[in-house]
Amino acid sequence: MDKINEKQASLALGSLFGLVSLGCGILVYAIPDAAMSLFTSMIHSSLPWQKTVFDAGRFAQGLVAAVVLGLVLGYAFAKLYNYFAKK
Repeated sequence: MDKINEKQASLALGSLFGLVSLGCGILVYAIPDAAMSLFTSMIHSSLPWQKTVFDAGRFAQGLVAAVVLGLVLGYAFAKLYNYFAKK
């Protein structure tokens, strides 16, 4: 079985998480009420205290967090995949 390059998997997943976060930010900016309705249904919850106001600072913070999370998860995924592929 072929090995997965950890750095490439990390960059791919980090980029993907960043694009998803960017898409979410655009939706919240463009159609805040509909976007929040969609997102709360996706997490199977309601956020009655949540205001649907776009905040660029919080968006940037979330984008960075999503990319970093994607980098870490992509690397971890590739490491685990390669570990189990040897067996």
